[in-house]
Amino acid sequence: MPIRRWIAGASVFALGMGVVTMGAGEARPSSTTAPFQVAQRLEQLSGTIEKVARITAPNRPGSGTHLTLRTAEGTIDVSLGPSDYVDSQGVDLQTGDAVVVSGVRVTGRAGFIAYEVQKGTQTLRLRTPDGAPLWAGRGRMR
Repeated sequence: MPIRRWIAGASVFALGMGVVTMGAGEARPSSTTAPFQVAQRLEQLSGTIEKVARITAPNRPGSGTHLTLRTAEGTIDVSLGPSDYVDSQGVDLQTGDAVVVSGVRVTGRAGFIAYEVQKGTQTLRLRTPDGAPLWAGRGRMR
């Protein structure tokens, strides 16, 4: 199987479309032409989950988990990562849950790429501080 096995979520697809991470929580687009850019700094969004959805990207295996998050500023689509990875982490995210999401904003689209989701005392870790997905390299690539 090609390395693409881990490219299951739309967020991972987004990272593969031209985002290169930098140290100290910064991210920037690569020299490849990308349909969006990622904000330079990590930020936190606090809000209530309005919807939890599994999104299947065309020509990609598996699905990615997304949240529709209601914040004081409005709603935003939050991309978490591959659904099988998110499901395996033991944090049950449901409609109505209050959460704090750390990540980077995607410009050119109304979106946010989550690095971590805090729900009460539970933490769903998705990416390293420099943006590398935690599901990559865990024996999932074939």
